[in-house]
Amino acid sequence: MLLSGSFVACEAMPLPTDAGRSNVTARLGDGATEDAPKLGTPPDPEPAKPSPVARPNAPKLPGAIFDERSGLYVRRCGESSPCAALLLAPSVAACEQATFGDVNGWRLPSKEEFLRIKNLKGLEGPLGYHWTSTAYAEDAAQFWIVARDKSPSTTIPGTRKAFPARCVRTFE
Repeated sequence: MLLSGSFVACEAMPLPTDAGRSNVTARLGDGATEDAPKLGTPPDPEPAKPSPVARPNAPKLPGAIFDERSGLYVRRCGESSPCAALLLAPSVAACEQATFGDVNGWRLPSKEEFLRIKNLKGLEGPLGYHWTSTAYAEDAAQFWIVARDKSPSTTIPGTRKAFPARCVRTFE
């Protein structure tokens, strides 16, 4: 039992050596082990991210622009093809029924896809919020909306307010 104001001292313990280690740990050529890197060795670099797949000669589609980085065609939403502000369900239906250049298979982008394409050079149309197909994890009745300007992404119920649908389609 310690009394108030008591002092307890600890002896310095030597660091463990390899003698007590299991033979399961393999030695690496630089003196480090698989589970214990050599001191002073910088951490492993992040794995290289795959470079975008080249998609040569992606055909042009009227009313859409192609993004080589994401591999998506994106609806322009300009004066010649305005994107009407709709609630979520009609926006999903409008994308599914869309045909640009006699090509169908359009859909709403996910939140991550929209974040990648929102500043795409040559993209026309409104800068405000647009619908995405990504539901909010904590409330499936809410969906993410992403703006093409600097406004923060947020969620909103699909029946509350109308926003444009920026339809996308993958290159095939």
